[in-house]
Amino acid sequence: MKKKCIVCNKTRGKRVCAMKDRAVVCPRCCAEIRNQECKGCSYYQSAEKYNAQKYVKSGKKEFFVELNKEVEQQVDQA
Repeated sequence: MKKKCIVCNKTRGKRVCAMKDRAVVCPRCCAEIRNQECKGCSYYQSAEKYNAQKYVKSGKKEFFVELNKEVEQQVDQA
């Protein structure tokens, strides 16, 4: 029998999580619960490397959205 993810209990767990006492978690839950405590994990390192490459490819631009409340209200009313 395949073990289910201990976080969502829906999907098959594929990754061993050090944060969850070496229990298995699915890739989606792994990504959702990943934080600074995961620094030794290979999945964390892969995610950090991917984010660094994405940042460089973007021309080292951060993504920010400026919200204008007046415009948002007008769009909501339309």
